[in-house]
Amino acid sequence: KIRGQLTEYGLVPEEYGGDTMFVDVSARSNINIDKLLEAILLTADAALELRANPHKAARGVAIEANLDKGRGAVVTVLVQTGTLRVGDTM
Repeated sequence: KIRGQLTEYGLVPEEYGGDTMFVDVSARSNINIDKLLEAILLTADAALELRANPHKAARGVAIEANLDKGRGAVVTVLVQTGTLRVGDTM
């Protein structure tokens, strides 16, 4: 019923041939919250169309760092400008 009402506002679900992603969720029952978060990320990635400048060195923020016996230093980095390449130091 709700999906039908939303089509009146131009929000047509993908399963009906539209381009709007619908996710059935229930916060009270904790149903499909993970699918909702995934849908938000997919939509944000598609809408932002982020591009990096390949000629600038990478600059960013280290979110997490640890030492791995097999790989050495491992860092999770949010690159804000430039391009990070294999072998770059942070």
